[in-house]
Amino acid sequence: MSILLLDRGLFKQAGAWITVASPDVNNPVSPFFRASQVPDTGTMLVTNGLNKQWCGALVKNKRTVPILNGAMLPYIAFHLKVRLPGITWRNLARLETDLKVCTQSRPNASTPIQNVANFSTQWNGDTGNWQIDPTNHWVDVAGANTPQLDPDVWHILDLRFWMDPTALLWSVLSIQWDDTLFQVPASQQKCAFMTTNWEATANLQCQNEGFNAGSVEVEYDEGVLAWSDAPIGSIPQPGAPPAGIDTFFEFDGSAGADDPVWFRKLVGDCEMAGQSEGK
Repeated sequence: MSILLLDRGLFKQAGAWITVASPDVNNPVSPFFRASQVPDTGTMLVTNGLNKQWCGALVKNKRTVPILNGAMLPYIAFHLKVRLPGITWRNLARLETDLKVCTQSRPNASTPIQNVANFSTQWNGDTGNWQIDPTNHWVDVAGANTPQLDPDVWHILDLRFWMDPTALLWSVLSIQWDDTLFQVPASQQKCAFMTTNWEATANLQCQNEGFNAGSVEVEYDEGVLAWSDAPIGSIPQPGAPPAGIDTFFEFDGSAGADDPVWFRKLVGDCEMAGQSEGK
């Protein structure tokens, strides 16, 4: 690995996470779903208020996508911490954590093209299985099972991805919950890009649904989105570049794509894709 770019602090600005509640996202739709900042800790709390079984929705945060020498970096990691408050944890039916990278803008709003790597993952509370979404349908990752997500403690969720925007292929490489690493089998990798009418951006999404009417709360911290030209190991602490990295930079991916001054200072010739509308 010679390049590592880190977009940190993803949960430090809850106002950047926009609620999307529609039958296309989750059916039935939750009447109340929002992200808020926890004053004492600076963490982000997502609250789902259900008026019937299985209600859900999502919050999304659009980030910029770095492009180096005319190409996107193929390896991506999403690192986060998750806490399930004990007062609602038994009602958590699905815990979904998505990254959807749109690599090329559509020609126009009425012309969809094959342009999205769908790095969606979820924990299924009915089975304890971890799942991915290769063809707009959830499938179990072979051998990946966490029977129970314990409440009132911070858990680490690490996701690793790969994409080839030229071949229009993507993979979820692994899912790690705390100390347990689940490798996604090769037979479940190299999936085809989705066809959409989106514009280029990276969409992070946090979604959940509940078993019964009532509420579900999920708290998030330490959100880091990493981009590299090689498989990504552990995420370094702030200001501590790992050995063997030629180009290392921490940036704010919410910055506007039209004036990537920080990126020009880093690598010279560059461009950014991002911030435009997606799901």
